[in-house]
Amino acid sequence: LSHFILSFFLPFDAHVVNIIMLSLMTKFGRVHRDSVGYELDEFGRHTKKYYECVYEDSYPYLFTITAVNVSMVFLALIQAWRARNLSTEFAESRYIAGSLGICVIVATLAIPILKIVSGNDPDATMFIVISLIFILAASTSCFIFIPKVMFFLRD
Repeated sequence: LSHFILSFFLPFDAHVVNIIMLSLMTKFGRVHRDSVGYELDEFGRHTKKYYECVYEDSYPYLFTITAVNVSMVFLALIQAWRARNLSTEFAESRYIAGSLGICVIVATLAIPILKIVSGNDPDATMFIVISLIFILAASTSCFIFIPKVMFFLRD
């Protein structure tokens, strides 16, 4: 019963915490549009600028959301480790652990790159964010669905 509670109710509670934190951030975190200039001409004036939404006082909400989601990733890794010896029909834990491992590695590499690039060029930042989303989604899908397809094609 404790494994069921840990496996079902804790991730459900994490989603509820995420929804509450995002709702509170939307309600109480002030949002304003900020123009950011880049590419200076010879007189020091900005020739290009872009606008970004800035959430003031949003760090407590974002830190809480990050802490909850990182703890859920580690909980998933622990559950995958516990379920590693199941039969082949139910043995997705190895692939889920591989997918989560790739997610951790990609996030570890992408966050510093985003910090370095974020203030300089919005096109590079957008490319990195889109690549990050694609790699995370593709790795999760491939790790979960390709072994199932291969297993059923062998039968």
